[in-house]
Amino acid sequence: MLFRSNAQDLNNIQLQSGSSDLQALNLINVTIGGAFVVNGTFPALRTERVDQFITRVFSKYESQVVSGTKDKELLDVLKSQLNSYAKRDILLKRFDGTQLKVDLEKFRMTGDFSYNPYLKSNDVLIFPVLDLERNFIDISGAVNLPVKYQFVDGDKLSDAILFAHGLNPAYKNVTTAEISRLRDRKSTRLNSSHIPLSRMPSSA
Repeated sequence: MLFRSNAQDLNNIQLQSGSSDLQALNLINVTIGGAFVVNGTFPALRTERVDQFITRVFSKYESQVVSGTKDKELLDVLKSQLNSYAKRDILLKRFDGTQLKVDLEKFRMTGDFSYNPYLKSNDVLIFPVLDLERNFIDISGAVNLPVKYQFVDGDKLSDAILFAHGLNPAYKNVTTAEISRLRDRKSTRLNSSHIPLSRMPSSA
């Protein structure tokens, strides 16, 4: 990732909505590590979920980076590079040793809060490296939004269709999906390349 920083660069990140003694009592510390744009320990509210916390920290850092840039093309490049961090397969480590996997992409697609848990004091969020050249699924054809996205172990064909915003109703009688896999940078088809959508495999 092109842009990385430490928590000390963002010491002025504070919760903006009405600082008060009561709010201070509700503050917890959450640490961000791994391949995120900024690493360190930051304040969070006990009522915050991961997505809200990460969005706030990211937005503050992004505004600092781009604030002095007036060239629109350069600004677009900076924003694109800053936003190239993994939003899936994020490891949430609790103080008590519990470990959870966070999937912000799935949460934003489905609204299922199980992918976006509440934060607790001394939580640690570890971001994996986003590598869309080697670790990806690319779906196209009879879908609403052809897309290339981060693969996570356990992903199913139904997940790929979800990230592509579903099947396009303009295509009638879509009953099968053809799956190809890359091995050693070469595309090889599965022995059973046409998969009935009514019997989706356990993994894509």
